Amino acid sequence: MVVKEVFKKSFWPVFVIVFIIVTVIIAKTVYNLISNPEVVMDFDKTDVSSSIKNIIKTNAATPTAVRNLKSDWEEEIIYQHDIVFGHRLTKDKKGNVLILSKGNNKILALSKEGKFSEYLDVNDLPFIQTIAYQPGHDRLLILENKLYAYANGELTSLNRLSGDAGVLEVSESDDTIYTCSPNRNTKINHYDADGNFISEIVDNVGGCSQLALDEVNNKLYYTETYHGQITEIDLSDNSKKVIATNVGIPGTFEPISVGIDEKNTLYSFPASYGLFKYQDGSFEKVVDSIAGAGVILWSETHSSFLQVNGAGANLISYNPTTRKAEHLTQYVNAMAIIETDDGTVLICDGHYFDDIQKVDSSGFSTYIGDIGGTCQHLEQDSNANIYAGTSEGQIMKVQDNSVAPFSSFDKPLTSLSFDSKNEAMIAVVGSPDRMIAEIWRIPINDPSAKVKVSELSNVGVQGSVPCATVDDSGNIFVLERKANVIYKIVDGQAIVFAKNVLEHEAITVPKIEYISKENALLVSTIENYEIWPIDNPVKSTFARNTGAVDNFAINENKDGDIVAIHSGEVFKFVYSP
Repeated sequence: MVVKEVFKKSFWPVFVIVFIIVTVIIAKTVYNLISNPEVVMDFDKTDVSSSIKNIIKTNAATPTAVRNLKSDWEEEIIYQHDIVFGHRLTKDKKGNVLILSKGNNKILALSKEGKFSEYLDVNDLPFIQTIAYQPGHDRLLILENKLYAYANGELTSLNRLSGDAGVLEVSESDDTIYTCSPNRNTKINHYDADGNFISEIVDNVGGCSQLALDEVNNKLYYTETYHGQITEIDLSDNSKKVIATNVGIPGTFEPISVGIDEKNTLYSFPASYGLFKYQDGSFEKVVDSIAGAGVILWSETHSSFLQVNGAGANLISYNPTTRKAEHLTQYVNAMAIIETDDGTVLICDGHYFDDIQKVDSSGFSTYIGDIGGTCQHLEQDSNANIYAGTSEGQIMKVQDNSVAPFSSFDKPLTSLSFDSKNEAMIAVVGSPDRMIAEIWRIPINDPSAKVKVSELSNVGVQGSVPCATVDDSGNIFVLERKANVIYKIVDGQAIVFAKNVLEHEAITVPKIEYISKENALLVSTIENYEIWPIDNPVKSTFARNTGAVDNFAINENKDGDIVAIHSGEVFKFVYSP
């Protein structure tokens, strides 16, 4: 008893002290996470060497296409390009182009000889917003939760920039920094070379995608995506003048880019509308776009503007002199994707591939050559036959490495899906000028017996919208972009199944796919996959992209798994309860 009493008297004070210390540590950690949710690691100026070692060690990090994936599902990467959503461009002192590949947290270098190499793995800085180069200091600036500088194998922590910043523009004369933000109602600020605040230049900016600095004429140009305009600032007095209106897609975050060539001539690239030259007080298109949108950077080596294309995760050259554009790397995205019964993944997108492509871990290869039209749709039936639909209204049957006509329409084909209940293809065709879409059922065994199921009027017909899918009971669901609804076709009538499906006007190429494992509809957006249960049409998030954008194509395979593609990656959602 005496021993027990002594133990109690000596133990409890120690226990209480330890308990208090642990509680304080936990509370402090929770507080830091709540107040700074995006901070994964915060580099201290006194621990630079160990920090960079940690970054370099992450080269073997497992790639992921999505995060926050719905429970009972897992992700498998089929193919990953070197560039996964190339987000920003800059040039080093020698003229080498540096690319921020946001989807896989790498900074890549493009040499003057056209060779790619990994410049820096930044998996320990997962929320990088942009990069820029300071020629005077000969170092790369990296903006995450704060500003960092990378040079000679070392990463140095600089300052935390005041206000909202997501874009950097560096003065070549003194290394000072101009910042803006792609968000609404933000400011353009001026900082010294280390990120110390100097002055506010402009306030109430409506979504700035890019800055362009003309140091010869002391002008700064900025874009506003939400206002759809480009503005010139005279840095001598910070006076401003709007030089372009109604550009891009006003009211959205779809980027409007600006850049200056070696002659200090201003160019813009609004949304996906092409490269425009500013002269005589107005912008004139000089090169048509061959892909989506993205920031631009003048390259003396290429005598052209380089663009990291968000849609296809590739690098594009736009030459204003020859008025030609060229893909410098593989375009990685597609409007159509399927996984055949033997596990072969096929894609097609007639705007970028003349054929049907096979995808595996090594990349892309030709599966079927020219199908006689602009392939925009792929589907397969219960007998593993493959069908390819064209934007010209043709449906071709692919069998034994050959292509044969299956059915055709005199209107563009916007969607193709398989109805397993009725052993038929469901085709949506439309007249963009008349704003009418028709839904057809085409029997697999007798395509000549096709019948029009329904007709939708006053709809937006463009590319791959309206798009349709079919559940296991043979019910047809149609996503209509103009009204922003999902229709269920009942006895030939379009009944509203869900409203306010897409949140942003910039989502112009959504897809819809029935998921049998969930008895729900899956809708792809720019960055997310949203799920709508058939029995209770209330939207929730199925998955969010890890950095990449533009989820163009989704399709369910015979096992109920979902094969998908976005900018730079081909992957699969596997049901694994």
